[in-house]
Amino acid sequence: MGNDVMGNRWDAARRRARELRPWPRDEQDVLALTCYLIAAQEGRDVESISTQSVRYRLDDPFVLQQDLAQLIPSPRSGPTPDAAEAMAERARTRLAEARADQDEFSGPARVESRIWRVWNSLQSTHYEDREDTLMSDEADVEISPEHRFRDTGSNMFEQAARKLRTSLDRELLTAGGHPSLWAEVEVVSTAHAGRTGSVSAVNWQADHEQRTIGPAPESLTVQFDDLYESLDIATGDLRELPKWDRSFVVVHAGEAFPKQWTASVLLAAADAKSLWRQDALDALRTGWTEAGRLVVFIPCQEDGSPMSDEHQEWAAKAVSRADEIVAHCPAGTPDPTRLDLLADTETAAVRERLVLLAPGGDPDPSLHRWLERHPVPVAGSGADAAAIVLKRIGRGRERKGGEREVPLLVARTTGYYAWSSALREARKSLIGADIQWIHSDEHTGDTGPWWSMRARIRHADHRITSELLVCHSMVTSVVAYRRRERWTDCEIVLAPCDNSLSNFPVRNAPQGLALQLPTITTEFSGGDNRARAVAEVLGIDSIEPDRLRSHGGRNDSSLLAAQRGVAVLELTEEELTALQNRHAESTDAGAEGKMMIFRLADLLAEPICDWATLGAVTRAVVPTWPPISGNFYTGRM
Repeated sequence: MGNDVMGNRWDAARRRARELRPWPRDEQDVLALTCYLIAAQEGRDVESISTQSVRYRLDDPFVLQQDLAQLIPSPRSGPTPDAAEAMAERARTRLAEARADQDEFSGPARVESRIWRVWNSLQSTHYEDREDTLMSDEADVEISPEHRFRDTGSNMFEQAARKLRTSLDRELLTAGGHPSLWAEVEVVSTAHAGRTGSVSAVNWQADHEQRTIGPAPESLTVQFDDLYESLDIATGDLRELPKWDRSFVVVHAGEAFPKQWTASVLLAAADAKSLWRQDALDALRTGWTEAGRLVVFIPCQEDGSPMSDEHQEWAAKAVSRADEIVAHCPAGTPDPTRLDLLADTETAAVRERLVLLAPGGDPDPSLHRWLERHPVPVAGSGADAAAIVLKRIGRGRERKGGEREVPLLVARTTGYYAWSSALREARKSLIGADIQWIHSDEHTGDTGPWWSMRARIRHADHRITSELLVCHSMVTSVVAYRRRERWTDCEIVLAPCDNSLSNFPVRNAPQGLALQLPTITTEFSGGDNRARAVAEVLGIDSIEPDRLRSHGGRNDSSLLAAQRGVAVLELTEEELTALQNRHAESTDAGAEGKMMIFRLADLLAEPICDWATLGAVTRAVVPTWPPISGNFYTGRM
């Protein structure tokens, strides 16, 4: 090949890389070398080489390097330079290109030497600066100069080729109207419909005869948010999501819901021209100062026109996903939950999230009877309603995926936290939830201690199942026992069931009554309150909080996922004797506070309580596995 032809091709390749692509110099060099290779192998002008042809060659950097090594003379030989020498050589190459200084070079012919310099500099080992890999809490760590750079196991060409491939993918995807790399997307069909994530890679359809790729991608690799897994999804099954503000977002009817938020509010109104709505929206925008995103749902189109029939599905999702609902009640409204937006939702599912708006703060007389049965806050203006909403939201809680359908009243309870944590540990994800009811404690004023929801769960093998959850975040079963030398001789404290449905005759049970673990109703995570409640239910003067240890949750039925806490208390001999004496003095089997003591071996031999209770007891008292002796069987006798 003549030097003129080689020089013209290389100049054209460099010009294309430098002028048309404002990318880092290493990526430009790889692009120039690839264009030069294609032009030399196929006898084409550099100007006629498509971006798709370049992208095809970059699909396998190893083969690309082999082709370049056969085409370009004088590959690197000798010892590999260290990080300082490699950077110095690259700097010399850049200076030589800038000054067109080739007189001092004694390598191959002049044109070939220009190509050789670029190719040879890219063959140097790629080093990573350790300072760039330090965590934020390691900012004060000092790294010695001789250990500052780390070999990544690849050369500069391979690193630059990967970055160039990513740059070309973004360019081709954008030009074709497809979601680009790192774009947030939602799956709109197939078994993964409704899942959200970000595009992490693109898979092109390759034409090996023409050595190019197709105009449209075969699929996109999506990194999902829920199970943190990546799957290839066809582009036709994806919808690119907007780039939302990180702090405050307004979503109108028919628009896509953000993939995650910290709190959400629905401004429900009977008409589309509600003047109070803008006041509430402005107050929410200025009043939201917490970290995270506050999303406001507006049940009308962006131009102010009312919703159409095709927006009914959007409206149903807005109601189910709203943490707080501000509803304007026109005169003569006897039941605010029967308004258009809320008509298809059970009162028990929205009552605790509702804030009513009545002009002047004085509700219509027809509404007084409903308010007597359902204590719901009433605001006199949109700004007042926003103030109530923001106070109830507080700091909120970040949710994404199916958790967006779990309102704050439920998401902030200890029971939901324990259940969702166990779900993630089992590599399962919540894809949807239907709140059945939320109940407040009228005595303590706590909101949302009792709740029920129907959960749709995606398993690791992508099966989808449904289960009913019933939870009281303040219910704790107490395993109180006295340890003995043999664990089967441990003495367990049980109590008669205190509800009419459970007091059915049980064979071999005292007075024929079913027995259960003593149960307390208090905050699961509150040490002092929990210790005080355990002492009260057992009839003990006082219990130090550090004597109680949590032992996970338990389910009362395989039909429900009803999370309850389990607290374990090892009794002293004096406390056990006091309980036995109290039992001997009482003649009423159903007396309040009455406790019964049984040996665990007897419970296992003749069960007088349900299997869930036995499971909680044995899990709490069985010795640590394996025992200290190392003999499994001796320790279990």
